[in-house]
Amino acid sequence: MSWTEEKVNKLKELWGKGNTASQIAEIIGGISRNAVIGKAHRLNLSAKIKTRSATSNNNFENSLDRKKSKN
Repeated sequence: MSWTEEKVNKLKELWGKGNTASQIAEIIGGISRNAVIGKAHRLNLSAKIKTRSATSNNNFENSLDRKKSKN
């Protein structure tokens, strides 16, 4: 399997939309999830790291403050 320009463009498009590597591999066809991950890494596409949202972080901090005030 070789990465054609068309496949690379499709990878970039789907990656940017937030598709998983498995989904991208299935959509493009003929490639594995690991191939997608490796190519994304070589293209320096941003990592898909899920972070806590600001509201959940605030809720966490508020719960800590409430626990401290009870002590």
